[in-house]
Amino acid sequence: MSQSTHLDIELAPPDGVTLRGALYVPDRPGRHPAITMAHGYGAMKEMRV
Repeated sequence: MSQSTHLDIELAPPDGVTLRGALYVPDRPGRHPAITMAHGYGAMKEMRV
């Protein structure tokens, strides 16, 4: 199993909504696949994505 480094990250765009998350960075060099998950983001019909 490969190893990774865990980082707690925070993005603060100008609109004032702070996004927090966990970033796992592989310890080995090279290209790696990525997965993005958003808890509770169901894309309701009122939302424009």
